[in-house]
Amino acid sequence: MSEHPHLEQSQAFHPHDRDIDKLSSGVDITFAVPYVHRLRVTTNVLETQTNVLLDLLEQSGEAPARVQFWIDEEVANARPDLSQILRTFVSKNSDRVAMASNIQMVPGGEDVKNDVHILERMLKVMNAADLDRRSYVIVIGGGAVLDAVGFAAAIAHRGIRLIRLPTTTLSQADSGVGVKNSINLFEKKNWVGSFAVPWAVINDADLLSTLPDRQFRAGFSEAVKVALLKDPALFEAICDQAERISQRDWSACGPIIQRSAEWHLKHITRGGDPFEMLEARPLDYGHWSAHKLEVMTNFQVQHGEAVAIGVAIDSLYS
Repeated sequence: MSEHPHLEQSQAFHPHDRDIDKLSSGVDITFAVPYVHRLRVTTNVLETQTNVLLDLLEQSGEAPARVQFWIDEEVANARPDLSQILRTFVSKNSDRVAMASNIQMVPGGEDVKNDVHILERMLKVMNAADLDRRSYVIVIGGGAVLDAVGFAAAIAHRGIRLIRLPTTTLSQADSGVGVKNSINLFEKKNWVGSFAVPWAVINDADLLSTLPDRQFRAGFSEAVKVALLKDPALFEAICDQAERISQRDWSACGPIIQRSAEWHLKHITRGGDPFEMLEARPLDYGHWSAHKLEVMTNFQVQHGEAVAIGVAIDSLYS
């Protein structure tokens, strides 16, 4: 036997010159990564339908799933019982879920996206809790909070499992089921961000109960947008039921939100361009001007309102 068996092995497997020539000429390999996008629709997931959330949490061996909760401060102020509800949920199901840290709060609205130091704090908290890629970040809030916390989760360890519980009609009908995360920078909306498929999204009716009327109604602009793009019958239904929607009649609102979410989900998962690499980005219909309007007004015009104006502008142009 040779005194240097590793040299023999190296020589035995050394590629021939012709193989090097092949490699140097370039190799293109098309491959697909399997993703699962999970959408659940509930009426009270944190108290009476907890099994829906529990079934989304995979245990790590025999240990319960480690979860870190993040709550939109505006939601927490409107629902002072929410933190206790989460603690009760965990204590009643301690064999399946464990809190990785205290419940965390972040500013609501665009404030959470306008300060890069909030992102830094979120990453520090995730690191201090020793979260890994089998842990879960569960975020409860409006679209801006989902964006910011989702971005932190997407870049921590190159991706921690994210479960979104949207608390606005806009985020339940649109952004909450999307695959985009971001914060604002250089006075530009969503300038820093990532594409990341959430582990799951739960659209819960109870979480909309404290949403102010202005935001409740404005959120339906995203449903109008996707209806104009994809489903004339849905657009007619929105027009026919506009008065009931404005009065927050859930028998009218619920089906519209669900159909809008399903259309957004279908476009993302079946449209062939989930990460918007191509020129056609139909779900941005009305958004180029909407984003500019938000920045120009220092976000006094809310996103749903800006989208409504943007859809009108694009429709006139078309």
